[in-house]
Amino acid sequence: MNCTFDAALHAYYVDGRRVPSVTGVLAAVGISTDFSRINQAVLEHKRQLGAALHACLDYQHDDDLDETTVDEEVRPLLDSYKLFMTDTGFKALDHELRRWPELNGMRYGMTADVIGAMGGEPWLIDFKTSAGAPSPGWAIQLAGYEAGLQRPVIPPFRWRRMSLQLLPEGRYYKKEWTDPLDRQEWISALYLVYRRINRGEPPWEDSQPAA
Repeated sequence: MNCTFDAALHAYYVDGRRVPSVTGVLAAVGISTDFSRINQAVLEHKRQLGAALHACLDYQHDDDLDETTVDEEVRPLLDSYKLFMTDTGFKALDHELRRWPELNGMRYGMTADVIGAMGGEPWLIDFKTSAGAPSPGWAIQLAGYEAGLQRPVIPPFRWRRMSLQLLPEGRYYKKEWTDPLDRQEWISALYLVYRRINRGEPPWEDSQPAA
């Protein structure tokens, strides 16, 4: 099985055939936030900011970050993450986990931000740069990521799921998602998208952001 990722298109492929991503699935079924009415220039700026932040966090996790290269708009977001690690003792174990899992015969693509340990338990964390209230769709997004990861070998033998909002004031807001039905909602969303794929409908996520 040949799994590839096109960074320019944010597209996942298996043996040359495109498969849906987590965020693409959520957008297709109306679970994720609708950004269609937001100015495209604003959306592009947010996309670039998110990409720059993720790059900094990757270097941070690899202990290879050159602080002099950090953009001034990104720096307070990076400081927010450092504060989170100091406050909670979170230790990253792996990051940018790109996977092509299969669930109930349905293949999809995903890239989880970071997994690690905190309080002696395993955590799956997704970074956000929005300052508003946590979106319920984030819970389903994390459930899709969790379903694509190997189960941890330490109690509670599942990934605790958290969205971590890194805010421009150098603060953060963390939200744990605990509803066990989130996984079933993810499976249902994936099933609906595959129903469309099997009917031969047009591509479902050409304009969607990376997972």
